[in-house]
Amino acid sequence: MEQIILNNKNGYTEIYYKLIFMLSLLTLHKITYVENKKKGLKLSLKNELENLTKNNPYNL
Repeated sequence: MEQIILNNKNGYTEIYYKLIFMLSLLTLHKITYVENKKKGLKLSLKNELENLTKNNPYNL
């Protein structure tokens, strides 16, 4: 699963994530790789927003 997401050649990563998410809903099992990537992306976005507001709170 991890290799499919990392080695895609057409840039359809979001579609892969959505399909895997739907699969995890149907099977009622969380796929750990996707959950870890999702948490990592949320943390990186949060840190990036904090850095932007720290430097200039009025700049978006």
